[in-house]
Amino acid sequence: MSGFAVLHGDPSHKVRSFADEILGRREETIRKMRKALTGLVTDLCEQFETLKNDKPQLRLECVRIAETKWTKDGHLLVQLGYDPQGIYDLGPRYHVDDLIAEVVDHSDKAKPLANELGQFLAALVDQFSVLTKHHSVDLGAVAFEHTRWVDVGTETEEHLVLVFDIRHYGFPLCYREARWD
Repeated sequence: MSGFAVLHGDPSHKVRSFADEILGRREETIRKMRKALTGLVTDLCEQFETLKNDKPQLRLECVRIAETKWTKDGHLLVQLGYDPQGIYDLGPRYHVDDLIAEVVDHSDKAKPLANELGQFLAALVDQFSVLTKHHSVDLGAVAFEHTRWVDVGTETEEHLVLVFDIRHYGFPLCYREARWD
């Protein structure tokens, strides 16, 4: 074996190709879902403004989206966390930051959440782009409705969860309709 040399080619072209595909899918997904995504971010900003009014001591720049769950009945649950260290940034979220800026710039109370909302939206958009790559979901028919807070706290700990319904042609977008089960 010592007489054989293994030549490793430069795989960077594969990485660039993959990144270009992901970013292209993200851009196309945002283009098709722009109205629904703008409505979702607007609703989220309004919910966070309400939360800030109810809890004025809450530092919104410390709020984190800790976990998301898509339920079998077409709801998306977004559990919040709190990081007292404050703002951190993972870098640009291509094609998402522009949409976030359009909406969040109109909400003074939600501006500290722009980074966290951008990361959340980028992940959501990427999931929908994967969903349409492998299954037939009309992105233009997707809507996010009835954004609301649910308190799932226990006696010792409070957990605020944002819930919104994911609809496709007015019906709940569930695992079966997305062909994920």
